[in-house]
Amino acid sequence: MTAIIEIERAARDFDHHAEMLRRQILDQLIADQLDDFSKEQVQQLAKHRFSHSEMRLLSYVKAAGSEAAYQRLTKDLDISQGMISRYVKRLAELGLLERYHKENDKKAVYLRLTSTGSIVADMHKQMHEKENEHYAAILAELPAEHIANALEVLKKLTLSTTIG
Repeated sequence: MTAIIEIERAARDFDHHAEMLRRQILDQLIADQLDDFSKEQVQQLAKHRFSHSEMRLLSYVKAAGSEAAYQRLTKDLDISQGMISRYVKRLAELGLLERYHKENDKKAVYLRLTSTGSIVADMHKQMHEKENEHYAAILAELPAEHIANALEVLKKLTLSTTIG
């Protein structure tokens, strides 16, 4: 049973570390791009702690091109309708995206990024690139068999779907 407790603790510690690393990287990216934001935007962005889902939503809208159908978000992002509504409201209040209707379809709601929202979506991508570089540097110091063993254990734990 001790191994289970140690694995659970290590997973929680890793999750906490990864979240702190992402916040640190994002704070640095915002600081590096201060010239792209107004003073008010910098204050708002620094004060707002983006959830990963909010960042994914911005990246999704950017990847969709000029517009994204609100209705598709729950399917494509695997986030509940209620959470999507909260994220969209918050991101709109921050001036990162806009909601609108097409002239020929007043029912459907569409989203588009503001110029600031586009910058933040780019920062999401950069954040993951820097995060991957950080972990790749650490993993490069470990013998390949240690990594293979860790992956084997994690796969075994996540692939077992039956109890008993």
